[in-house]
Amino acid sequence: MKRNKIAAGALALALGLGAVAPSFAADTKVSAEYTYDYKEAKNKFIEKWNALRAAEKALAKAEENEAAAKAAYEAALKALNDFEAVYGDNGSYITTLERYKKERYRHIDTYVKAGGQTPGTELVKIESEDVDTIGKHVTEVSTEDGIIDKTKAETQAEAVKDIVALNLRIKEFTKEDGWIQNQRANLQAELTRRQGDYNEAQNARQAAENAVEKLTNDAKTGEYDKAKKELIKEGVGVDVINRAEKAGDITLIFKDVKPAKPVEKDEIKPETRAALEKAILDAKIQIKAVETLKKTTPKTIAGVVDKLDKLVKEAEATIKMSEELLGKKAAFNVVSTAYAADEEKSAEEKAKELTEKLNEKTKEIEDTLKENEANQPAEEETKPETKPEEKPADDKKDEEKPAEDKKEDKKEEKTTTTTKVVKKAGNNAKTGIAGVAGVAGVLAAASVAYAASKKNN
Repeated sequence: MKRNKIAAGALALALGLGAVAPSFAADTKVSAEYTYDYKEAKNKFIEKWNALRAAEKALAKAEENEAAAKAAYEAALKALNDFEAVYGDNGSYITTLERYKKERYRHIDTYVKAGGQTPGTELVKIESEDVDTIGKHVTEVSTEDGIIDKTKAETQAEAVKDIVALNLRIKEFTKEDGWIQNQRANLQAELTRRQGDYNEAQNARQAAENAVEKLTNDAKTGEYDKAKKELIKEGVGVDVINRAEKAGDITLIFKDVKPAKPVEKDEIKPETRAALEKAILDAKIQIKAVETLKKTTPKTIAGVVDKLDKLVKEAEATIKMSEELLGKKAAFNVVSTAYAADEEKSAEEKAKELTEKLNEKTKEIEDTLKENEANQPAEEETKPETKPEEKPADDKKDEEKPAEDKKEDKKEEKTTTTTKVVKKAGNNAKTGIAGVAGVAGVLAAASVAYAASKKNN
């Protein structure tokens, strides 16, 4: 039995078959009266609803980040442009500085014409506007009559005030070449950083848009739209979903609104479906075992091959009916009745009957192989022949014995002729394949060979 289990497992791997489990997570919030397809559609819709909401939230954040990055980039660009407008080759810095200086020279000229005596080279250095400082540079001018001309004194004072104001403005406005170059470099670096941030934000926004597009582009390929279409197909109203979408509240769909159960649905319970799929798997393994034995060691099953062929044919027909019931493409090219006479039975009842029937066929095939293994012919061992003892050459008395005595001697001679000793077959009686003991071993070898052939193909 252990070797048979190993063979069955290897064949299952070779067939590419695995354990069967329900294809949806149990929905404890939905009552049992709802269909399997509805529960599956609901779970898929919830998954895609959450994915879409997350994608939309990510897109809104990406758009917000892009707007901020764009504003920062534009501000950096404006700062650099404003700087170049003043300190660039064609900027206003030199022009403005020259204008300030010309205006200062004009006031110096006014000061001189009004009788001021302080040289211009000293006037451009004055930075204090207090009265004492200004008074130092006001010179009294007398008329021909010896009268002091107050008007000229006032003109000098006003000119000095204007000169000092321009001195301060020119000093504040004047920038060294090193400062200008450093400031320009800093503004350019800031612009480069902000441009990189803006480009990255644009890429992130585009990726977020693609994520939303993948979910909502259309009902055929959009994951959310497709899930929505399936939910509507299962009886949920379009207006209900639209209302939930507008409010951004999925509970509006499932909290108070119950979908109509499609009348035409004939459902199979998940546990029944799983049992039937397991029965199909077990039957396919046994069928493959028989097929392998027929190809590799036909002599070992020659006595039961007709029975096995009949059981395999019946099992294949049942598998076809089972796969049709489960909505799958049949794996065997056989004709099934598909329960033509059992239209009144539910899919659940049909699935249970097919499961039982398949398990019975699988057991019959397995039992037939076990019985065939037990009935394998025993191995024979032959002892060497023993020749009758040779009579002495000078013994002539036997020829003279009566016929009855000669007959008795003949019996004794027989006991020394060739004798075949039959050795009882043990659990490992040979089946015809060198080095492989028992049908279990043949099954294991066949399954490995099948797996290798699948890999090569």
